[in-house]
Amino acid sequence: MAPSFQTAFLFGGILLAGIASSAPLNSTTATAFAQSLAGTVLPYNVSSEAPAIQLPIFDLWSYLEDGPNPYVKFSQPALYVIAQDVNDIVESLKFAAENSLKTAIMGAGHQVVGVQLLPNGLTIDTSYLTAIEVDPDTETAYVQAGTTGEELVAAVEVYNLMWPTGHVGSVGVAGVALGGGEGIGGSLWGASVDSVLGIDVVSTWQNNTADWDIVRINATNEPDLFWGMLGGGAMLATALGFELQLHPLPVDGILTGVTVIWPLPLGVEAFQMYNDWLADAPEELSTGMALATTPKGQVATVSITNWDPYNSTGVTEAIEAFEAGASETGAIAVAPSAYTLSEYLASYTAQLPSGPTAYYINDRFLLSVPEALVESLVGLYANATSPHAVLLIQPGSRSVGVNNNSDTAFGYRDAWNVWVWPFWLRSDGGAAVDGDAEHIAWAAQGGDILDLYGEGHYINMNRFDTADSTETCFPPANWARLQEVKAKYDPHNLFRPLDYFRTDDGFSGLAGDSDY
Repeated sequence: MAPSFQTAFLFGGILLAGIASSAPLNSTTATAFAQSLAGTVLPYNVSSEAPAIQLPIFDLWSYLEDGPNPYVKFSQPALYVIAQDVNDIVESLKFAAENSLKTAIMGAGHQVVGVQLLPNGLTIDTSYLTAIEVDPDTETAYVQAGTTGEELVAAVEVYNLMWPTGHVGSVGVAGVALGGGEGIGGSLWGASVDSVLGIDVVSTWQNNTADWDIVRINATNEPDLFWGMLGGGAMLATALGFELQLHPLPVDGILTGVTVIWPLPLGVEAFQMYNDWLADAPEELSTGMALATTPKGQVATVSITNWDPYNSTGVTEAIEAFEAGASETGAIAVAPSAYTLSEYLASYTAQLPSGPTAYYINDRFLLSVPEALVESLVGLYANATSPHAVLLIQPGSRSVGVNNNSDTAFGYRDAWNVWVWPFWLRSDGGAAVDGDAEHIAWAAQGGDILDLYGEGHYINMNRFDTADSTETCFPPANWARLQEVKAKYDPHNLFRPLDYFRTDDGFSGLAGDSDY
C-alpha cells in the first residue's frame, strides 16, 4: 500500500524510454522536485541513467485493483505523486507544465479503466486529502478531493443529512461529482452534479505558472468551466475540493424499502409490471432492476428505497401497490428492508464478490427500455458465463424538471442506464484458466444488443477503446460546448485530450506534449 508521508523519491529497477519535452526530465530534476514536496514522488519512466541503489518499484495496481483485470489498461506514468497537501498538488501541476508532462488526477479511483495513469505523464494522487467540514445549519459540506462516499456519509448522517454519492462506499466523491453521478437518492435529488455548489480548482488556464492560484468556481465565477467540470471535469482542470449541497434523510434516519424477486423466466413480465408502476411512482422512491444469480438460482429483482424526508402516506401506499403487483406476476420473495445510510452503502458493497476479482462492463444510456430489449437481456443473462455476473437496468432521475440536461456537461439525467457486468473470480492460473475471453465475449454480446437501442455511455464506466469514446458520453450539444470549454480552459494541453482512448500499449489520443 502507500508509503508513509515522508519526502521520498524511490527509483524503480527499470528506467524506460524518455519523455519528449522542452527540458528533458532526468533524475536530478525529478529528485529536486520530490524534495520540494511534503508527499512522496514515485518515478517509473524517467530519462536518465539508473540510480546507484535500485529499490523495488511501487505497485501501482494497489491503487486500482487487485488485478490483473482486463478492464483496466495498465500503463506507466513518468512520475506518480502521492500528495500530502494542497501545495503538493499545485507544485506538481507547475512541475508538469514546466517539463511538458501531461497530467492526470487519481482521487479515490472511481474511473475504473485506469486513465489516471497517463503514459509518460504525471499522475497526482489526492487520496490522502480527505478533510470534511459540515455546516448542518445551511445543509452544506466541503470535502477535499480524496474523500470517499463512506467517509462523507459518516460525517453527515449524524446530522440526518445525505449527499448523492455512489452506491458503493469506497467510490470517491470527486469521481461521482465530476463524472455526472448515478448516485444514491437520485430519483429525488437528481444527478450528483446537481448537488455541487462550487469546486476549488487550480487556475492552470493562465499562461504563466507564477500566476496560478486556487479559485472557487461556481455558477457565477468561471461558469463555463463549472459547467464543464460537472460531467467532464478530469479533462479540464484539477479539483482540490467541493462545496456540496446536502439533503435531509427521513426524520428517523432510516431508509425503508423492499426487494422483490422473480425467477428469471418471468423477467420480462416483472419488468413490464415494474415499468408500468414506475410511471406514477413518487420521485421519493429510488428503484432499479437487476438480473443476478442467488441461492434461488438466476433471478430478476427490483429494489425500492424510500428517500422521503417526511415518510408521506402516498409513498408508503406506492410501495404496497408494487408489492401487490409483484405477487400477481409470480414473485417468489418479497423482502422488506430498513437501513441507516451507512448500512445502505454497506449493503451494496456486500453484494460484490469477495477475493481477487476481474470484471468487464458494457453500458448504455437509453431513452426507453422496449419489451424486445428486455427479452434480449433476459435471454442474455440466462447464458451468463459467471454466477457473479449482474445486469442492471436503472431508470434516470424523475426530478429532471429541476435541472435540464443542458445545465451541466453531464446530460443524461432522464435516461435509463443499462450495465452488462460480468464479474469472475481470479485464480493463480491466469486469464486462460479463469475464462477471461469467454466472460468478455458475453459482455460484448450484451454490448451488441445495447447498440441497437443505446444513446451513450456513462463516462465513469467507459472503456475508452475507440477514438470517439469520450464523445459518446455526452449528448451532441453538450459535446460541442465541452470542446469549446476545453479549448478555453486547457489551452496548453496540460490534461488528457478529449479524444484519448486505450490501445494495446497504453493510451492513444495523447499526441503532442503540453506546450507551456
